[in-house]
Amino acid sequence: MGRFFAFAQHRGQWGWKYLIWLKDTSSGVLADVAWEEDLEPLREEKQQ
Repeated sequence: MGRFFAFAQHRGQWGWKYLIWLKDTSSGVLADVAWEEDLEPLREEKQQ
């Protein structure tokens, strides 16, 4: 959904922190934040 620059205490420097959209629920959107090194790329699904 987005990213912002924040101080990474565990690395002792600034870095990108990402706002991740996990899923839509009946009560709203479920989201979380993660550091760049904690993210894994999604594999694109082949459309047939």
